[in-house]
Amino acid sequence: MTRVLAAVCALATVPAGLRWLRVAQREHYLPTSVTRFAVRWWRSRPLNLGLVGVAMIGLAGSLWSPWFGLLVALAQLGPIGLTVRGRTSPLVWTGRLRRLAVTAGAIVLAFYLTGAMIGSSFLVVLGLLLLPALIDLALALLAPIEQSLGSRWVDQAATRLEASGAKVVAITGSYGTTTTKL
Repeated sequence: MTRVLAAVCALATVPAGLRWLRVAQREHYLPTSVTRFAVRWWRSRPLNLGLVGVAMIGLAGSLWSPWFGLLVALAQLGPIGLTVRGRTSPLVWTGRLRRLAVTAGAIVLAFYLTGAMIGSSFLVVLGLLLLPALIDLALALLAPIEQSLGSRWVDQAATRLEASGAKVVAITGSYGTTTTKL
């Protein structure tokens, strides 16, 4: 039954993971921002708090029976009101988001596979329940790589700025709409 639970949790990870990846993107890929945002959203409505209660019962009950773990998967319908599409802009599959999705997916998958192999439904559902924190962990692990990839653009901008002789530069934008004004 633990393997079935791992498969159900893996399926529940897809829509839940997409919502939390969008949060990571909207919060500028800052480690810990997804977890902070998740705590705020889970506490934002009585229905969301009820889903948290269901998830906690499922987590505790999974110590005795894998069937309880299905409650944690069910709770991933929330937080209510947080969608993948969002109100202002949809999820954009940039290279950075792809790297984050693969890294976070590997970490979550490690929870599921380890739990299934040792027969621990608790470990399986813990991986699903900690999804925002695991995305934050992936953000922290990727931070040096992303900084290295981004430094090329900073160096190029500094060179062009120096060559232009401009005294004041304002850079604005978000998600592919960056513009420069002199």
